[in-house]
Amino acid sequence: MKKKSILDIEISTFSCYLSTEPKNVNLLVWLNSKKYAGEVLKIRNTKNEEIRKSLKSKLPAITPSGIFSKRNAKSLLQHSGFIQFDIDFKDNTHINNYSVLKKHISNIQEVAYCGLSVSGNGYWGLIPISEPKKHQQHFEALLLKFRELGIEIDKSCKDVSRLRGYSFDDEAYFNHSA
Repeated sequence: MKKKSILDIEISTFSCYLSTEPKNVNLLVWLNSKKYAGEVLKIRNTKNEEIRKSLKSKLPAITPSGIFSKRNAKSLLQHSGFIQFDIDFKDNTHINNYSVLKKHISNIQEVAYCGLSVSGNGYWGLIPISEPKKHQQHFEALLLKFRELGIEIDKSCKDVSRLRGYSFDDEAYFNHSA
């Protein structure tokens, strides 16, 4: 039986940013969850950076690139086949139409998911990769492709164990057959 979505896979989840003990969660369920939407709205409406940071650290998080026994690259049990990207406004102030950037990213056929970051001031997304053992090389290629589009992505996503905190976006982009 064929899967309905490329995003219908298991990955690791952590109770908060500081947790190193994983459990498994379905990625598609996670991406569609509104369970912590109230906390995210509180973060997006908080101006004090220290308070925002503290609130964010209490949210659950995932490692979208795989299943881990602990939260570090050496503890990867199974790669998900996805690499994440993170686009922050502060690194892309040259983009005049930042509010419609997600629409442009959605036109890239390889993008499986794109949504708002927890702060609401950036976008993050997922792209399937052909050779999970070459995660870092895929990231370097992705970095160059986004630069060709005039977009700077966060270099931290090269880490296969990179944590992604809970966020929600009522208008997230899904491409179930990317």
